[in-house]
Amino acid sequence: MIRSRTLVLLVSAIFITILIGIPVASMEPAGEVNITASGEGVSQWGPSVAVDGDGNFHMVHYYNDGEDYEARYKKLAPDGMIVTNREGINPAIVGDGTIRWMEIATDQNGDAHIVLSMRLTSNDFYDIYYTKISSAGSVLVQAAPSEHEKCVRCWHHRADVGSHSEHPELCGRCIENVDGSGEQRRYA
Repeated sequence: MIRSRTLVLLVSAIFITILIGIPVASMEPAGEVNITASGEGVSQWGPSVAVDGDGNFHMVHYYNDGEDYEARYKKLAPDGMIVTNREGINPAIVGDGTIRWMEIATDQNGDAHIVLSMRLTSNDFYDIYYTKISSAGSVLVQAAPSEHEKCVRCWHHRADVGSHSEHPELCGRCIENVDGSGEQRRYA
């Protein structure tokens, strides 16, 4: 008997294979494949799936065990064997922070591109985070919003914004351009 979450994942994989033109037969695992294990106090939901050109199945999903709340990534070979299993691909979520949504896509190299919208605490706004995972399973790129304040003049997020009492909303570079001799430019 196929479990409901396995059926949803298999139907999603078949739907995606039809969309990108991979033969459905290449995605049919031999028997049931359960790729997550929920237990007491553990919940996993919200899978987003993609299939690469080699027929590998990529999935990102939410995980919550009452303490950790994170996005997890798995890559399965066409036969259903787990090739890559990465936990915590997002920054740590504190308290009642949440992940709103996540999506995954693959490129011609078999690399996975994951985008998620999340807030780290209930007091934060939702921000967009990006992670690129290589076909071998290593994190190639991880982009997140800057933790530094934004300069009101140049709009760069820099560590020195707010550190100058005479111009508390400007970065050091802009202060040099406003009150100092200015930066030396080679081009217009």
